[in-house]
Amino acid sequence: MKLIYSGKKLSWESPELVILRLLKDQLLKIYSDTELELDGLNHSHLVDLLNNVSLKVEGINKIMDAELDRLIKRDSDVFKDHRCSHCQSEKIYVCDPCMDKWANEVKRVALDG
Repeated sequence: MKLIYSGKKLSWESPELVILRLLKDQLLKIYSDTELELDGLNHSHLVDLLNNVSLKVEGINKIMDAELDRLIKRDSDVFKDHRCSHCQSEKIYVCDPCMDKWANEVKRVALDG
């Protein structure tokens, strides 16, 4: 998801900082909607206000989901240079599901001794 940030990104800013600034901006927009004088609003105006807030929350949720997906992919890829030798390549690393499968297929051999 490509995000448009209205401010200027400084050279030292991380993508995470830009995302947090964007989320804060979106939350403040919701806050400003809810600070209106609600007593004089009729039913349709209240429904419109709730719909606008709902759309903003949905937008924040999409931004957060995209950022969480990106960070999980980045941070969880601990075996960047290894692939399972059983199911993906000739490297020596073997993933847990393949190791479990192998363990269930191995027949015990009695050792003479």
